[in-house]
Amino acid sequence: MFLNAARIAGADGERGTAMLMVTGSRPQFSAAGRQALLVQMAVAEVTGVELARICGAKRGDSRSALARQTAMYLCHLVFRMNRAQVGVAFGRDRKTVCHALERIEELREDVEFDRMLAWLESSLSRAEDRP
Repeated sequence: MFLNAARIAGADGERGTAMLMVTGSRPQFSAAGRQALLVQMAVAEVTGVELARICGAKRGDSRSALARQTAMYLCHLVFRMNRAQVGVAFGRDRKTVCHALERIEELREDVEFDRMLAWLESSLSRAEDRP
């Protein structure tokens, strides 16, 4: 069994990454990979940023970077992933994850942003509780 990266292509051809567990010839997402993908999809839907841009290896524009940082924060908060796990799920190093967590904490002072984040947090927590 080993970790591999699944490539996700967006409409504009930009590619992103999600972590897979490959067992034999049948790939399966690891638990952390499934959780990260769920968060990335939810953030993409709410922010209107393409999933490939959130998962992408490139930094992208400021909207994409903020969506990615938001998803990193939610993975850490809701699914209790440590910084290293979040880094692996997003293809980023631990320092980048630390920066993302700090930035989102600062942005929570904005009432509208905090309301959106609280809604995502609540929705993802309910999804986590489902069998």
